[in-house]
Amino acid sequence: MRISFRIKEYFSSNDPCQKRYGARTFVFCLLGLWGRPKKELPEEAALSQSHPMDTALTKAESAYEQLHQQTLKLAADKGEDHGKRNVPKVDDNFLSPYERELISIYQGQVFDQYSHGCQLLDDLHDKNYKPYLAELERLENDPEIISRFLIDAQDERDRKLEEEELNHKERISELENESGWDFVRREYNNAKRHYEELAQEIGRREPHIHFKPWVYWPLIFVIAACEFPLNKQVFDTFRESHLMTIIMAGVLVLTLPLLSHASGMFLRQGHEKKIYYLLLGISASLMVGITYFTSVLRTNFLALKGESLEQLETDFWTFIVIGLILYFVGLVSSYFAHDDSARFMEVYKSYKRARRKYLKKKPSVGRLLKRERACYNDLKESIQEQYSEKKAQADGWLASVKDDLNEAIGRHDQVLNFYRGLGKRINQGGKESLNRYREMNLTYRKNHDQPNYWPELIPNLELPFDEYKELSPNPRNEKP
Repeated sequence: MRISFRIKEYFSSNDPCQKRYGARTFVFCLLGLWGRPKKELPEEAALSQSHPMDTALTKAESAYEQLHQQTLKLAADKGEDHGKRNVPKVDDNFLSPYERELISIYQGQVFDQYSHGCQLLDDLHDKNYKPYLAELERLENDPEIISRFLIDAQDERDRKLEEEELNHKERISELENESGWDFVRREYNNAKRHYEELAQEIGRREPHIHFKPWVYWPLIFVIAACEFPLNKQVFDTFRESHLMTIIMAGVLVLTLPLLSHASGMFLRQGHEKKIYYLLLGISASLMVGITYFTSVLRTNFLALKGESLEQLETDFWTFIVIGLILYFVGLVSSYFAHDDSARFMEVYKSYKRARRKYLKKKPSVGRLLKRERACYNDLKESIQEQYSEKKAQADGWLASVKDDLNEAIGRHDQVLNFYRGLGKRINQGGKESLNRYREMNLTYRKNHDQPNYWPELIPNLELPFDEYKELSPNPRNEKP
């Protein structure tokens, strides 16, 4: 489609949808075809090169040629027949009826071609030439039309960009504020903020832990396991049920690791929470008391086995020392398995927990956000491409209209000159048929005398296209 007509449609259309940004959002993401030239297949390109008007001219020329050949043959036959009968007579001074019939055949062909050609020329003049001429005059009389078109195109572009930006922000906000994601994101941001503030305050970002959990907890388990067999045998002396014996031995076994764990933590973090020192003293006192109690129980158990008093006294203190050593090992292990700041560890663990949730949720939301941003960028690019196309159209508008006008003039004058030439050929064809008739007539006359009027010039046909004027300012075939 011509550029000038596309721009003219922009101004002449009353349909608001024609001047608005048609489909929204995914139409431009999935299509984006506005303004792009249609690619033709080779067959379509070949067909498009054959203009319907060229086809009409070819048919007109073919129709005349067919008529002319038939008329020539008929004229020869008639000339032979009339010559044998010496018709027309030698002393005739006017055209014979058949000669007038021949002339009327070709004159009728002229008028037939005129009726078709006149319709073609009127269509070319009214539907092509006049609209382009009116548009050119409008552009020359009001040069601001192109400027207004560009301003409208810029306003339309800015309006579309603003609308799409608002829609984009709304969609981004909807995705970011989705209930599950919003909660995880706010939790992570709060935990991160507290962690950053506390890390800056204490001057470090990682906890100071010398015993990793995979070393510390197996060690505590080993300490507990070392106590269980002997304690079970001691509590067997109470003659309780098997289950009750296991429960009492288990409670005592769990008490030692728990008190060691708590004591180490209280000692490590006591500078931050003073109450931890009090709890440390209580834990240590409990541990001493429990160790003394278990040592007595174990000594009594050995006494039942028949041990001597000196050996029992030695075993008693041995049990106390072993219990305190295990307690001290657990305390030291717990001390190095904790950070010296309970507050920092609490914030650090909260931050790590929130961060894991955030990283688990982020990829799915990130994909949606990325897809939305890509779609928005495609929309902006499509809108800008439309504006660039309109700007290019505006830059070449006047030149395009002039080219279209010159093309319309050329097509009109081409058709006019074709029918002028065809009229001359018909006129010449009529004379050729008339001469063929007379030639054959003279050949078969008995006296070989020609009628008196034959030497006169054969009159020309009436050619109405000679009265038409070419539209070109420099006509080539106009009579002076």
